[in-house]
Amino acid sequence: MIRPGVAEILTSTHLMSGQDLVQRQTQHGLISVAAEACAILPKGALERGCVYQCVGSGATSLVWSLVARAISDGSWMALVDLPHAGLLSVREYGVALERLLCINTSRVTQHWSRMMGALVDGIDLVVTAPPRCSATDARKLTTRVKAQSAVLFVIGDTHDFPVDITLRIASSRWMFSGHARQREVTVITEGRRVYNMQPQKILLPRLSEHFLQVSC
Repeated sequence: MIRPGVAEILTSTHLMSGQDLVQRQTQHGLISVAAEACAILPKGALERGCVYQCVGSGATSLVWSLVARAISDGSWMALVDLPHAGLLSVREYGVALERLLCINTSRVTQHWSRMMGALVDGIDLVVTAPPRCSATDARKLTTRVKAQSAVLFVIGDTHDFPVDITLRIASSRWMFSGHARQREVTVITEGRRVYNMQPQKILLPRLSEHFLQVSC
């Protein structure tokens, strides 16, 4: 016999089914990007708990384009050991500088992994130059990224640092209209979370917070 009150709970519109819970967790496990960026990401968005590698000419510009919407929506980003990133360029891609932290670990190299761990504990998006840590510390850090549902970008060589998805710019071509206006790049998406994705050509505008997709 169902106890009084239980029947009302079982039929309540506020009760979440297992399917609803999975869908909610999936939605919360993704960070939105500009609509035009969906084609280069396996799930059409940045995946929380994921480590991305961006390589090739224009890799940093690609990162700015991918994170701009998330930061506009309220997320924070940390730049680690990227003194030449160019804050003006970051701003031109629509990244809100008031939610950006710039960190230099050159004087505390031996504590790099610990500092990174502290960052992913409290910041959604962390972008770093090639990591400087042991294989053991690398595994601990990637585990922490997943546990804290952060997103870690590594620009350039990962030095065997474990990554989930690599965004590789295979070719790059500037377009001019009196000055360098935008850049057409071909992005190859690969990695252990990638299945049957074709290279995509996209345009990285010089002065815009969005980028456009063009047919291959």
